[in-house]
Amino acid sequence: MNEPQRILMEYLLGFRDPAKAASLFAQDGVFEMPYLVSLGMEPRYEGRDNVESLISGVLELYPDWRFDPKDVRVLIDTPTQAFGEYIAHPTAAATGRATAAAFASVLSRIACKHR
Repeated sequence: MNEPQRILMEYLLGFRDPAKAASLFAQDGVFEMPYLVSLGMEPRYEGRDNVESLISGVLELYPDWRFDPKDVRVLIDTPTQAFGEYIAHPTAAATGRATAAAFASVLSRIACKHR
């Protein structure tokens, strides 16, 4: 597993802890999902604090939101980039209805640090 894939997995599996998940972003890191506009949300969150606020907001709407490793499929894993598809199965706090949400993301342009 290359560094970008490790970071992507750490982010997904740490999603329930907004501060921990956001800490994986650079200070000027950006989280973008253009289709969030269709949900009445901003499509771009820049900086750790804003990313943490986004994740906290998602957890308020869907308190049991989590990503299960079996629902994550990494399709590109190189020393500088990872691309994955993943699914969450949260329940809406307002309605109690279960849903499924599918995502794809690219993690790139990172300064890999060997730990």
